[in-house]
Order: sequence, then structure tokens, then C-alpha cells
Amino acid sequence: MKNKNGFEMSFGMIFSIIVGGIIIFLAVYATNSLFKTEKRIVDSESSQELSNILNPLSTSIESGSKPGNITFNVESKIENNCLQDGKLGTQEISVSSRSGIGKPWQGAGIPSKSSGSYIFSERELQGKEFFTLIKPINLPFKVGDIVLLWNNEYCFVEPPRIIEEDIIDFDLNTKKMKIVSSLNECSKNSKKVCFDSGGVYSDSCDSIVNVDAKRVVKNKKIVYYEDNLILGAVISDPEIYECQVSRILNRAGAIASVYIDKSELVSSKSGGCSSAMQPDLIIFKSQTENSSSKDLYNLLLLSEKIENSNKNSICPLWKEKII
Repeated sequence: MKNKNGFEMSFGMIFSIIVGGIIIFLAVYATNSLFKTEKRIVDSESSQELSNILNPLSTSIESGSKPGNITFNVESKIENNCLQDGKLGTQEISVSSRSGIGKPWQGAGIPSKSSGSYIFSERELQGKEFFTLIKPINLPFKVGDIVLLWNNEYCFVEPPRIIEEDIIDFDLNTKKMKIVSSLNECSKNSKKVCFDSGGVYSDSCDSIVNVDAKRVVKNKKIVYYEDNLILGAVISDPEIYECQVSRILNRAGAIASVYIDKSELVSSKSGGCSSAMQPDLIIFKSQTENSSSKDLYNLLLLSEKIENSNKNSICPLWKEKII
């Protein structure tokens, strides 16, 4: 074969060029596929390691635990997903690391799953450093521990004492949580949290907390909180928050069922000891079914009544205190 300039190319040369191009393409494709596979494996392992870190040991102190830091070597995304499947639901968490080849974000690794973890956060967080705080939940018996996870900066404008004490006691002011007296003191990129006690209502507020109603308005959605859930309501996506609260209450109902059985057993062997708690435990269990954050207030009142009965009983069913 001869072109217009007189350069002659044999069929064998053309064939070699075509085959060489195909080989190069396949090599690049194979390398890229191998890289993606290896990256997915690494991200999946990171998801499991993160889940292990965030799966807290039972807290032995009433107020909670000091916050921790989680640091990745490269910029990473943490995806938090809450599912209300089955009886206790599922906590899913996955990690994707920023790639230096191709698209920067190529999907997360296989998520780590747990039925006993409760992570309160935005649905997606991105960065190298993240912060955590573990809080116990008792209703009235120990239900479990929640994990607060964040890396955004939060600016609390004249917060109530319950938040101010947490920020000071747990040194959260060094973990991107700041207390100010005016919106003007908040940095531009911070998440601004306003409170009705401060009389601050502005379009600049990312969240508005009604302290009297124990209600948080965020992303035009309303959630309710009690006690140790207030920070979770502030830092979480409303959908994540509601899902986790529902899972916690389902677990509380399941534990109540165990204590109902225990009360019946104790009562049968002790002439009725602890039987006085059974009606309230049955009501409590019933109220946890298909419940949401709106039900927290009534459930807390009932749990306080049950706790008092348990505390004054000659044969208490548990020893934990309401926090």
C-alpha cells in the first residue's frame, strides 16, 4: 500500500499498528480496572475500620464520653445511611477516598452494616479530619450509645446551658463548635445554630432550636429531641435523625419486652415483687411501636415513672439511671 507522498505501508505493518493499539488500549483498561478494584477493596476495608472505631464500648459514666478525632491520610467521603428494615433497623456507613486517577470520586466501598449502632451526622461528610462524641441513651434502662459525627464548623448563637456545658465540658470548642453571642461573630462557612432564647431568627440561621418545645427546624423540616439527643438533632440530616430515633425506640421496646418477661418471672417467685411495673412497661413497649421523635416527650415521662418504680422496688429489674 502506498500513500500520496510515496510512503509504502505493508499490510503487516498496518496490522501491527492496529494490534499494538488494541494491546495498549487493553493494557490501559486493565490497569484502570485493577486500580478501581483495588481502590474499592481499600475503601471497603476503611468502611469496616471506621465502623469498628465508631462502634463504642458501653459508656460507664452518665454524662457521656470525651470526643475523639478520626483522621484519614487522604481526603475522604463518609456516607451515613440509616435503614428501618427488620425489627431494629440497620446502620450503614461507607468510605470513599479521593482518587488521583480519573474522576476524583469513583464511588464508595462496600458499606459496613450494624443493627446496634446509631450514628448521627449529615448524610455525607467530606474531609480528612472528623470529630466524634459518644452519648448514652437510657429510657429508662440502658438502650445504647449514640455517636455524634461531624467535621463542619458549628456556630451556636447564645445556646442554652445544656449545650454550653457540653461544649465546655467536652472541649468541643476545639472541635469546630463555637459559642457566640451574635450571628455577626460566626464565620462565613460555619453552620449557624440559633435559639429562641436568644431571640435570633434570620435567614442566615441553618438551624433554629426552640428550647421550650424541644424542637429543631433544619432544611425546612422539624424534628424533636430530649436530653442527650439535642446535638444529634442539630448536626444530623433530619431524615437520618428520625430514622435513628425510630431505631432507638424500637430497641427500647424490645428491651422493655425482656423486662416484662423478667418481671413476670421475678413476680412468680417472690409473691408479686416488681409486678407493679408491668402495666407501665407494657404501655411503654406499645408506644415505641411505629414511633418518631414526636413521641420522645411522652415516652420520657413514662420512662421516668417506670424508673421511679424500679428504684423504689425491693427487687429492681435494672440498675441504670435515666440520663
